[in-house]
Amino acid sequence: MAQKVPLGWLRPLESLWMRVSNRRDAKPRMVILLALPRSGSTLTYQVLVHGLKPVYLSNIGNLFYQVPLFGGLVSKRRCAGYRSDFRSSQGFVTGACGPAEGLRFWSYWCSQGLDELDVPAIGEKTLVRREEHLRRVFSCLSSRSSPYVTGYLGHVLAWERLRSLFPEALFVRLHRDPVSNALSLLRSRPNEDDGWFSVRPKECDGLEARDRHFQVAAQVYWLNKRLQGIAKDDVVHLQYEDLCRNPSVELDRVASACNARGMTLSPSDDLPASFEYKVADPACDQDAARIRQALDELESKHGVL
Repeated sequence: MAQKVPLGWLRPLESLWMRVSNRRDAKPRMVILLALPRSGSTLTYQVLVHGLKPVYLSNIGNLFYQVPLFGGLVSKRRCAGYRSDFRSSQGFVTGACGPAEGLRFWSYWCSQGLDELDVPAIGEKTLVRREEHLRRVFSCLSSRSSPYVTGYLGHVLAWERLRSLFPEALFVRLHRDPVSNALSLLRSRPNEDDGWFSVRPKECDGLEARDRHFQVAAQVYWLNKRLQGIAKDDVVHLQYEDLCRNPSVELDRVASACNARGMTLSPSDDLPASFEYKVADPACDQDAARIRQALDELESKHGVL
């Protein structure tokens, strides 16, 4: 209900508060997770929030997406010291302080949807004004010792614009075995009539006539290909399987990369020793074999990732 109430009229108060704040000249300190759907993105997001003790978009903040400073301040106060139970359902984490991906939030503020062929219609001037407001909000909410962490799946389609808007940010690029990733996507849409699940790049347009195995393989292939150009010194690469085997070691890598960019983070040492994970075996699983065949077809036509 709160998301349907027009709260935008409060934004001038946010702007006034930021102008008189002693952090008006601060820079936003951010950690931006780039991950494919069903690649372990929610678990990784939870590990970052639990282990770094950052500011983040909670379900509270997402509820008040139209007034991000207000929502962020309420969340910052209410959710300080949040401890994750590392449970989720299809990317949703329960509880007021559960980390939220923020489809409404990011669609509104940065025109980031999940379907590249159906992006929110926002004029460029309006979009730039919203992005500038959001940058000031994140500057006020974050600090060197408490960056703003975001884990929205739609970031994959907009990482270049995010890098331009937040040049101070550290990007965390999550990788997962592509067959396992695509198989998880397939099993998230078990019926023939189910549409695309989560992020759909424009390259998947016109594949409705292909079988579901090829569709999920193409989804994984093209999203991974989209991220090939991310390589730079502002990126730390994580392998999902490594994160599950030893989350503390991988979190330390993220914290070290943050500190190299001027932050001062001391990661938590109370993470679980490991998490369960699955790796698909095309030799034993018919669905995995068909996905592997589809990926081979894509790589033969468009290049190996």
